[in-house]
Amino acid sequence: MKRIAVIITLILGFVVPVPANFPLVRNFTRKDYGWGTQNWQVTEDQLGRMWFANRNGLLMFDGMQWQRFYLDNYATIRGLCVDTSRNRIWVAASETLGYFEPSGSNGALHYVSLASRLLQTKLVDNIGEVWDVDLHGNDVWFRADNYIARYDGQRMHVIATPAKTTSSAFMGEKYILACEKRGLWSAYGDKLKQISVPENLSGADFCAMAPLNSGAMVVLTAFDGAYLLQGNSLEPMLTAYWDFLIANQGFSMAVRENLVAFGTVRNGAMIVDLDHPEQASYVNQLTGMQNNTVLGAFFDKTGNLWLGLDNGVDYVMFNAPFRTLLGHPNTFGAGYASFRMGGELLLGTNQGLYTIDYPAKSDRGWLPPTPRSVLSRQIWSIDTIGHDVFVAADRGLFLMTSPSTPVRIEGIESCVAVNPLREHPDKALVATYDGYYLISKDAGGWRSEGKIGGFSQASGRYLEDYEGNLWLSHWLHGVYRLRLSPDLKRFRQVRLYNAKGGLPTDANNTATLIDNEIYFVSDGQGFFTYDPTRDQMRRNDAMNGKLPQPNFSHTEQTDSRTVWSVSNSSFWVSRMDFSGNFEIDSITFNPLKENVIPGSVRFDRIDSDHLIFPNLDGFYELDIEPRKQPASPELFISAVYAQNDSLVYFPDFRGERRELTVPYGLNTLKFEAAVPEYNADRAVTFSFMLEGYDNDDSEERVYTPAWSKEYTHLSEGRYTLVVRARDSYTGRELETRFEFRISAPWYRSWIAWLVYMCLFIIAILIALRLIRRYADKAAHRMEEQKSAELEKLRRQTEEDALRRDHEISKLKNEQLEKDVKSKSEELTTTTMNVVRKNEILLDISERLSKLQKHLEEENASATRVKDVKRLLALIRENISHDDDLKRFTANFDVVYENFTKRLIAEHPGLTVTDVRICCYLRMGLSSKDIAPLMNISPRSVEMSRYRLRKKLNLEREVNIQEYLQRFS
Repeated sequence: MKRIAVIITLILGFVVPVPANFPLVRNFTRKDYGWGTQNWQVTEDQLGRMWFANRNGLLMFDGMQWQRFYLDNYATIRGLCVDTSRNRIWVAASETLGYFEPSGSNGALHYVSLASRLLQTKLVDNIGEVWDVDLHGNDVWFRADNYIARYDGQRMHVIATPAKTTSSAFMGEKYILACEKRGLWSAYGDKLKQISVPENLSGADFCAMAPLNSGAMVVLTAFDGAYLLQGNSLEPMLTAYWDFLIANQGFSMAVRENLVAFGTVRNGAMIVDLDHPEQASYVNQLTGMQNNTVLGAFFDKTGNLWLGLDNGVDYVMFNAPFRTLLGHPNTFGAGYASFRMGGELLLGTNQGLYTIDYPAKSDRGWLPPTPRSVLSRQIWSIDTIGHDVFVAADRGLFLMTSPSTPVRIEGIESCVAVNPLREHPDKALVATYDGYYLISKDAGGWRSEGKIGGFSQASGRYLEDYEGNLWLSHWLHGVYRLRLSPDLKRFRQVRLYNAKGGLPTDANNTATLIDNEIYFVSDGQGFFTYDPTRDQMRRNDAMNGKLPQPNFSHTEQTDSRTVWSVSNSSFWVSRMDFSGNFEIDSITFNPLKENVIPGSVRFDRIDSDHLIFPNLDGFYELDIEPRKQPASPELFISAVYAQNDSLVYFPDFRGERRELTVPYGLNTLKFEAAVPEYNADRAVTFSFMLEGYDNDDSEERVYTPAWSKEYTHLSEGRYTLVVRARDSYTGRELETRFEFRISAPWYRSWIAWLVYMCLFIIAILIALRLIRRYADKAAHRMEEQKSAELEKLRRQTEEDALRRDHEISKLKNEQLEKDVKSKSEELTTTTMNVVRKNEILLDISERLSKLQKHLEEENASATRVKDVKRLLALIRENISHDDDLKRFTANFDVVYENFTKRLIAEHPGLTVTDVRICCYLRMGLSSKDIAPLMNISPRSVEMSRYRLRKKLNLEREVNIQEYLQRFS
């Protein structure tokens, strides 16, 4: 029956229109994974990590980072296969074959070569290229250029092939092999048996094989299409796609349940659902691939497709509920509007109007859209009134009489939308940059009636209620309520509702129609409706309880049970269940939020199952009904490093956890986590918490894109690392717990404690022996101690005597210092007294001189004049003889440590007067103070200082007083 169903499907492939779609593609370049160009095969382990047979060796990607592993001869790996039962990954490579397996306690991958065992068979003298590896039971089969080798775990069993091999796979218990221009063969034991093929395929290049769950096998040829092998019968399949496969040279293939992916050399890959063979999906360079040569293909657990390319790796999101219509990245501009017109789809972008076949013919793959040159600038919307289709563009308004024939409606420039009027089916309002225009339809078609007065704001799409009010949202001002005059020539009423009219804010208020009622969504504040009794807006609690209320810039109902809510931060779809409640899906389409065009969001329904969503990348086709989503990836610890570079833990291919014990000397650990989320870059954020070490407050957990965390200088003991992750693509929050142990340092291990105990006992025995020896010597030590004490007492007595002598000397010195200080004070006091006395005497002398002069002028008696002269002589004599130089210098030398003697010895040319001036300067006296002491004027003192500087040989910048005070 299965065979009959396949044949019927093949026949229908010729007569039924075959739509195609183009899944989104994520690229991984050589720069991303940092290795060789060609990626021959792809496989997946239990953790969801992807493994690639790369030109430079084995390549692994866990969603967070790439890792590379070399073969012992640094050769190219052609094929690989994960063996969970033996915890290995088998590889087929250039000039070698073998497997990687975890080694040591850390689980680091180690390559084990089986090349020597193969050469021991003596049937192979040159390994050559080994292209593929397959598992069957306990046996591992390797396919090389001119032989196949079966490894049973102990020995290699080699079978020579009749020609160069081109592909191989297991079909049930049979190992099927294709040989160049020699057809298909099956292996029985150590022999090959040829499978009969149609004569036209006798020289065909069978380039790929893959088994189906039914027990049959899909066989792909390079230039002769695809076939189904059942038993020994080979029959054509999917013939509707043969032109594509033949023209582009089939090369590789992957099968998962009912899906078959064909990789080509020239035009990417094609994916066909065998349950619905009328529909195919295509990916190539025009739809986002890096290059068109697919060397290997693999469906992962999520049903998405990995492609190993001639240069890079691509991830095809086949299971995503949205697909691109124009390829990604597209070259046709940002999408703004779409409309299905017969068998074609009109697509309006910022670069113009395009048309494509819809459904696209899957036997031709992806074809670029056809531009309509007359509409080569910004297209704002595509609207319908009745059966008429209008295109509102920057260049004006156009009526589409057919997908390829736009007719301009004169008199209207730069329009953005066409709005119908409920009560006037033959009229419509055209929104332009500066208001509204009226168009009407008569026997001659549609024509402009001119601009409508009363409102000149930039207009747009409005909603009309049953009372004839037109509701227009303005992104900055609020919501306008417009009402036309009966003759439709002007707006007779314009009313603005904003923060003063019941709305929370002026900006970001949008109008939407849900179940034929107009609602206003206000900047994250929920839904509002118009209250005509109060002429203002009021909050609608009923709707706010049903639908989400975040900051949505656009809300739109696309059918009776589906409402879309979109902003540049969220993309939600709410579906009504049978009880009338909405089930809110904020995850499925959330990746599209980054492509939203603010202020120009719309959904165009093209059939019962699909919507077109215009966006920055062009156009996406969305599935209206929810898909059953595959299981989300799991969170796991991908590696643990000690001291930053020493690997101590690497998970195996089974994904089984093992206890990690780390020596105390490696107690600085870096943990790396991974979530195999391949749909989007940096979609996962992480939070790490080490129980008993970090703050255990879940509300304070911080999520960051960093997938690693380092803990330094951990003490010995058992630990549990709790890692949480948020997958923004699936909306799931994940958690894993990783237990490990830090060993005690060697000096705190049980062996060390045993050694410590032994040492303690030995120490006690040694102590007892020492005590006995100490007792024997106690008396002798006592005698020696007494003698030492007597000697100590004698020395102490002598030291006391010396100390007393020292104290007496110290007291004498202190007394001398006091005497010197007293002399200094006496000298200073005496000098100052002499200064004061001489000043008084000089003053008296001056007054007497004036008196003498006065007496002489008045001819006083000679006796009086003589008495005055006698007093003057007496004063001058007293000033002269009061200064006893010898006494002064003697006291001065006592105080200032023989200053005059040292000064005369250093400068022998000094006079007595010079020495006196030096003494006064040494005491810090000024010229004014010195003058009375020497019975001369201050100017004379200055002149003496000047002569003294020359005798002392002082430079101009040297201060003489400072010099004398420092003189020693």
